[in-house]
Amino acid sequence: MSYGDDLERVKSVAMDEVKKIEELLPEEGIDFYFTAIGDSTYNFMLRYWVQFNSNDDYCKGMNDVIIRIKKRFEQEGISIAYPVTTLDFGVKGGVNLFDKEINIKS
Repeated sequence: MSYGDDLERVKSVAMDEVKKIEELLPEEGIDFYFTAIGDSTYNFMLRYWVQFNSNDDYCKGMNDVIIRIKKRFEQEGISIAYPVTTLDFGVKGGVNLFDKEINIKS
């Protein structure tokens, strides 16, 4: 999630979606922790327990949560951030490249 998102809302939405998966063992609880401030994001960890009879149960539980959270974040307007790269062409003073004609010597 991006820097502009409300942290409490992100936590609430993510935990709400975990509660909806059929594999969840609700009596074991759900843990949510913000773990880092990244280059473009606030990172979080979400822990929950699922009924585990085979590795497929684990994979399905993880898959279902990821799909549900992504869809819900889209509905709620919560950003799934991506790395942003800034290119510096030696323009001084923070001038936007589109504001000024640039002459390129050949």
